[in-house]
Amino acid sequence: MLAGCGGGGSSDAVATINGKSLSMSDYQKQMETLNTVTVVLPNGQTVNARPAQPISTQAMGKLIESQIILAAAKDEGVLPSKEDVEKEKTLQTTLNPQFQDQMRAVGYTGEGINQAILEGLALYRLSIKGQPEKTIADAEKYVKENPSKFKQPPTATLRWIVLSNPSQKETVDRELINSTFGAAAAKYSAVPTAKVDNGAFNPVQGGRDPRPVPVSEALGPEFYKAITQTKEGGTSPWFKMNDRWVKIEVESKTPSQQMKPSAGQLELLRRSLTQQEAKGAVDVQKILLDELLSADVKVYPAYLKKNWDTMFTMLKQRTAEMGATPSSATVGTKPGAPGTEKDKN
Repeated sequence: MLAGCGGGGSSDAVATINGKSLSMSDYQKQMETLNTVTVVLPNGQTVNARPAQPISTQAMGKLIESQIILAAAKDEGVLPSKEDVEKEKTLQTTLNPQFQDQMRAVGYTGEGINQAILEGLALYRLSIKGQPEKTIADAEKYVKENPSKFKQPPTATLRWIVLSNPSQKETVDRELINSTFGAAAAKYSAVPTAKVDNGAFNPVQGGRDPRPVPVSEALGPEFYKAITQTKEGGTSPWFKMNDRWVKIEVESKTPSQQMKPSAGQLELLRRSLTQQEAKGAVDVQKILLDELLSADVKVYPAYLKKNWDTMFTMLKQRTAEMGATPSSATVGTKPGAPGTEKDKN
């Protein structure tokens, strides 16, 4: 999308390449038309995948959903205050000192962080509306009665080399005699990101260091066996996973430990217990559905409006099939309902 970009930086430039500016509109259009995204699988491997829906449609849906949640909370009389948001921000920062930095690192502004917190609190309050809340004492009792649920699993930090061609195993083994495991991974591993992160398994975002992963059979029987049988600082023999050959280097291990929840963690547990007890008594999805079906939603860009109208029609059909209210006879006839606004470019 270099065409039309002027020389030098402009007020809305996000980058320049050889002196030519890439504008914010260029960036946003590229982002919403992505046809593949990089995702992290449960085993820590990163792969390219196709979105189930266009990114533009998902983003639009998320924006509408956020406003519907806040509108429903207001209508139900449980919308959090600014003071509530500040208290929650303090709680989240206590639980994770990098909370706000991590949010900003992915694009949130200060206002955006507050909005995300407001939405999360609103959803929680909708889910327990009219139900008695558990206390911290209830949370402490739960911890005491369920010690196994508060046991941190063993973890390991590791690197891996994945080969598609088994004939390369001997070549890699010779390389490892005089080379580091990370250098060999960058040179031979079939994992696309290995050249960047030196074969780090579950790497730090944008870095080369692996992050600890829980050691459990969820990693797969072959992988789990290799980790448990490889000593800290050692490398495993080659083992087969699906149609690939894998070797790992375990940089460090931590044993399983009994956890003592902090005050902040007890607060989150208290909320979780409250939600569990309220489950079934409050139908949050119906509250949000009713709010959405009666909302005055107008989507203007033609390509977004078309997708929204399709999603909304499917939603009305599912609602009618479930016998939910408001009925499909009234949905869409309210002034300004989806499909009634003339398209705008």
